[in-house]
Amino acid sequence: MELDFEGLGEKVNELKNNREKFFTVSSENKRDLIQEDSDLRDEIFRRLLTSTRVSKEIIKRQENEIRFLKKRQRELKEERWVDITESQNDLFGTKATQSLFRKDLNAKQRKKVDRQLKEAEKKLQEYQKSRNEKLDENVREDIQKLASWNPYKPNHPAEFFDPKWMFGVEKFDIVIGNPPYVQVRNTSEKLKKIYPKSKYYKYAKGGRLNLYQFFIPASSFLVKEKGIVCLITQNSILSEDTAINTRKFIFENSKPIEFVSFPERDNRQKRVFEGVKMSVAISLFQKHSKIKEDNEFTVKTYEERHMLNMFCINLTKSDVRSVYPNKLIIPMARKQTWRLLQKFHIIENKINFRAQAGEIDMSKYKKYFHKTTGIRVYTGAQILRYKTTNTPSQGSVIYLPNNFVPQTPKTQARFKNRIVLQRITGVDSKRRLVMTIIPPNSLCANSTNFITFNNEEEQLFSLGVLNSKYINFIFKITSTNTNITTTELNNLKIPNYSEMIANNVKKILVKKSNNEDTTILEKEVDKLVYELYELTDEEIEFIEKKTE
Repeated sequence: MELDFEGLGEKVNELKNNREKFFTVSSENKRDLIQEDSDLRDEIFRRLLTSTRVSKEIIKRQENEIRFLKKRQRELKEERWVDITESQNDLFGTKATQSLFRKDLNAKQRKKVDRQLKEAEKKLQEYQKSRNEKLDENVREDIQKLASWNPYKPNHPAEFFDPKWMFGVEKFDIVIGNPPYVQVRNTSEKLKKIYPKSKYYKYAKGGRLNLYQFFIPASSFLVKEKGIVCLITQNSILSEDTAINTRKFIFENSKPIEFVSFPERDNRQKRVFEGVKMSVAISLFQKHSKIKEDNEFTVKTYEERHMLNMFCINLTKSDVRSVYPNKLIIPMARKQTWRLLQKFHIIENKINFRAQAGEIDMSKYKKYFHKTTGIRVYTGAQILRYKTTNTPSQGSVIYLPNNFVPQTPKTQARFKNRIVLQRITGVDSKRRLVMTIIPPNSLCANSTNFITFNNEEEQLFSLGVLNSKYINFIFKITSTNTNITTTELNNLKIPNYSEMIANNVKKILVKKSNNEDTTILEKEVDKLVYELYELTDEEIEFIEKKTE
């Protein structure tokens, strides 16, 4: 920062030098330096109150500089000519001196001084023009930030980060951090306007943007070439669509070393942050300008914070791109699980569907709900596997009077049979995908997702596949939090239609409505789904063990 105004630049430099001394002086002198630091910051604030951009002292110094240059110009005005000669031997071997040309020794210096004088006079004119202008507010704000930061009070946060000012370095060897996990939409109106202007925004943007996504590129820019970055963030960095650009930045600008995942746990004793029910991940990578696709990195998944039970896999960027070329999902997988993922993603999708979030915002329409009158609103708690319940674990059966039903394209879906599923399920739940079919002219709360089909048989078949052990197993590998997104659902692939699965699902729905046992039929559906996806006996045995 160029501080060309009265005394401030000098004081800021004094403050910087004072802080550099702190690390070299004896313990008994540190107290004096801390007091000097406080006095200097007070003096900077005092001068900021009255400082103009250019003071009388600065103009006076500039006028003195011009006087000196003019004096020097007069001294060099006289020409100092000398002969430039060359010695040569004549025909008889006698040395003879020959004059080549004459040179003015003052010419070069005179030209330099003329140029300096011209620049100095121009600068004086600028100073005089801005003599009474107040200090630029941005500069003033920067100085206030510099002076307000007190390094001797580590619990007092700074409103800025400047490695040169704070640590005396341009780049670090390593950056370790625990950035905030807050969605930008939940910040203040002022911050919502600031974040899109950040130079890191293009690397972070996507979906429900989270603040930690800014810290990934910011940390990378703060380290030297081959410097190390290690951050603990939400687990969403591994697989969610909102973090696609963040993963892309890591893949294109660094050498990943390790990703350590701690999936969300209901048991407080197993959580990384005991008071917060949240999946987290540690990302460790090395900044590299020369990117190689075949460098291996490790993905570890721990069952709990004490890091006793773990499974892992070694992957390369090429491995990830082969399965997730656009999303670059980093899976929480074992070797065998990874092979199943690879197999799943080469399947040709034959059943196209589009999942959507439930159309009724529970908070927005709460005041209009009725206990008996209107159109039934199905909440996530009312949705079970292959059936609904009138005695949900949370809340009760509710209705929305016809005159309050919003008239949107999404609410028109209520006239069809819909597959509806719980939108929020525990990451460590045995079943992540829990769904059934609800009758026409029913509404879905925003605690559900739904899928519509034009063909009833295709709908029955899809319900059986999506409720199966195999699809639940595949889904759990890359789903990192309790919220089941429509994007995750739309990424699921369903191959050729199976009439046997559809028929079995029809029987299950009838039996469930009569509270009859459907265990044998559900096992038969699982078996048919395994056959549909052409799984081997070994793969089936592995899935059965992991889902029992």
